[in-house]
Amino acid sequence: MENKATSLIESLTDNQSIRRRQEIQEVTGTRGNRLKYYNYSLQDRGEGEYVANYDHKVERIKFLAEHPDTHLEDKKYFQKSVHIVNKFEKMGLQFGTIFGLITFFLPGIRRTPFYIRIPISSAAFLYCIKWGNEFGKDIAYEKTRPNIEAYDRYRGTRNFFTGF
Repeated sequence: MENKATSLIESLTDNQSIRRRQEIQEVTGTRGNRLKYYNYSLQDRGEGEYVANYDHKVERIKFLAEHPDTHLEDKKYFQKSVHIVNKFEKMGLQFGTIFGLITFFLPGIRRTPFYIRIPISSAAFLYCIKWGNEFGKDIAYEKTRPNIEAYDRYRGTRNFFTGF
């Protein structure tokens, strides 16, 4: 009888220590949050930001693509939208290569020394890469925004009437 009682007490203390360990991991941020709900809507912003940044939007899309409470059709739609980002990043790289070479061999720039032509053409290259990255993330967010807003409304983190 005593063995059962001591084993029961030990199991209770083990469960308490597991819970305490999980609380510590949540506070320190070391616990995985794959299935954790977002307790905020897309209106949340970083300090000094007026809108949510592109990385936050794509992170939200990836979260909803893996979350078990998301409808199956929405999951497929979110996964397709994540691939849009990669597609536009590739397009930005291709356009950057083309426009970098075009600016490198432009008649006015061709007469300048080599060490001046390289930064000018690389500026065009980097601008196209940045465009592809940001445009792809923006398109992915805009395609999935109605689905994300509906998810937030039914979760209770967004108002049905005002949308905030």
